Amino acid sequence: MDNQERAPRHPVRSWSTKDAPTGAVVDYWRQARERAYVKVQTDPLAPNFYGSIRLQTFEDFSISYKIAGAETARRSRTQLATGTETDHYFYFLFQTRGSIAVEQGGRVATALPGSVVIYDSAEPFVLRAEKPYAVSYTHLTLPTTPYV
Repeated sequence: MDNQERAPRHPVRSWSTKDAPTGAVVDYWRQARERAYVKVQTDPLAPNFYGSIRLQTFEDFSISYKIAGAETARRSRTQLATGTETDHYFYFLFQTRGSIAVEQGGRVATALPGSVVIYDSAEPFVLRAEKPYAVSYTHLTLPTTPYV
């Protein structure tokens, strides 16, 4: 088998609300976000919501690109306690279009195009986008169990 026939070592996964069953866009998006990132409560803020995520995962980090309509995503203490993640992550959010308010630890940072905001999945957070937006993420994996 030559290099072009070999399966990619780190395949790209993607989700788009265009693939959601009729009437199930919000549920589809919530599941897509949980598969790509961590468990959150996602609430679209406008009718005709849309979103897409492209994700590539490596050994100790992932990169993704997300485009979405206006939404709020919350990670509460309840989601932290009931999430199925075995690791936690530092998210480096690189804003490319629109803006997002990132709330964590009593602070709010507004990500504008060209800016970077870092937040921790092991603590509650709120992401709020009042209008459509696009972001690139680098997710650094931080194991919850010590290295041996």
